[in-house]
Amino acid sequence: MAKIQINNKIIEFDKIVAFGCSHTAGSELADHIILNMSLEETNEIKNKFSTQTDFYEFVKKTWATDNPKGKPPFNFESYSSDLNNSYSFINVLGNLLGAECKNISQGGGSMERSAFILNDTISNNEIKTDGSDIVFLGLTSRHRFFYINADGNLGSSCGSLPNPDTWPFPNKVSNNKVHRDFLFHIFNDYYMLWKHYISIFSFIQIAKEYNIPVILQPVIVDLFHEKPWAEDGRRAQESMYQSIGPKSKWDDYLESDIPNWKHIQSLYKLWLKIKPYIIDYNIILADAKGIVEDSTPCGYGHDNISVHKKFAELLFNRLKV
Repeated sequence: MAKIQINNKIIEFDKIVAFGCSHTAGSELADHIILNMSLEETNEIKNKFSTQTDFYEFVKKTWATDNPKGKPPFNFESYSSDLNNSYSFINVLGNLLGAECKNISQGGGSMERSAFILNDTISNNEIKTDGSDIVFLGLTSRHRFFYINADGNLGSSCGSLPNPDTWPFPNKVSNNKVHRDFLFHIFNDYYMLWKHYISIFSFIQIAKEYNIPVILQPVIVDLFHEKPWAEDGRRAQESMYQSIGPKSKWDDYLESDIPNWKHIQSLYKLWLKIKPYIIDYNIILADAKGIVEDSTPCGYGHDNISVHKKFAELLFNRLKV
């Protein structure tokens, strides 16, 4: 049985069930291994494809061509996903702790999607509630959206500003007024921060309701420093987020350092409810880049295996008993 210490509490468990986005899922990590190429060679191939979906269609066909027909068939998508998962920092952390890791993170996943999937997974008895399983949430961008299609399938937006012609408005409504209202009343600093925090808080509360221990870790951006997209969806712009305390850390919270935000106290108190479950809110995956020999990113921008391994080691040093 594995053992960790967080917030001065000892937690013992057998398995980590991980939730989050592509960075927690380990997207791209094993692509070069599947192709039996170097990372650089694989990145050159990726430059020829505009999307990961197109690239993976190519990889799937290449694998089918290079492998003998007599080999037992299996689901290529599952094979690729499982292999990428195995190199993710959370799976490596599980190995360091001596625990099994089930990684069900999803590319493009938002915090509200993770809360929904957690509830679904518990309801389907896929997570043990006897204390032997713990859940991990990799905190990702707040500028992501989760929705459920009319057929019940889950969808998400990875942060690009919605286009009035393509964004899945309810009942397929597509008009400039709805688009404008969305940008002004939903895709703004106040609502984004609230939605992000309340989704993380909901994740914690769902797990606690079933006596499942929870640990969290900021992965691609910390809880404070992310800048929202400009209206063209391509460049970052300054945000009210940048002014929450001298270093944008709640621990440095001083009333005089905060702009004239309404509801700032309620957000601060919500943060205090989240903080005890975070391994280390001062580091993210990218912080491991400066302490590895080669930090060359994968072709679509995800950090490489070495960065994930080092990040896992950093988290292990903070959790080990």
